[in-house]
Amino acid sequence: MAYNESRTTARLVLKKRKRDHITPLLRSLHWLPVNTRISYKLSTLVYKCLNDSAPEYLQSSLDLYTQPSDRPLRSAADPLRLHIPRSKLATAGQRAYPSAGLSVWNSLPLELRQSPSLDAFKRRLKTQFFP
Repeated sequence: MAYNESRTTARLVLKKRKRDHITPLLRSLHWLPVNTRISYKLSTLVYKCLNDSAPEYLQSSLDLYTQPSDRPLRSAADPLRLHIPRSKLATAGQRAYPSAGLSVWNSLPLELRQSPSLDAFKRRLKTQFFP
């Protein structure tokens, strides 16, 4: 659903006027803003890939981060950190799944990424993202 479509749909569902503020309407419906919803979908897809419930071609694009052996880093304590591949294109490459999905995943708290089930992960993720 596009940005304006979600706003229009919220107004239609709640029978509000075009000039009414949209934020309280979206909050009352428990709908995430569009940018946050994209992050939610990307995070859910990465979780499915890591737990073998996504297509093989998506799973094969994930690599766990391995730190250089010559120097210890704080990121070594994070077992679910993923390696983000370099992209040649500054804009389109960073919006592609291998880059954007993994960036969002690595920014999530470790407790959230270690959720035991998909339902628990989605519930915690929505709590994390909801304003």
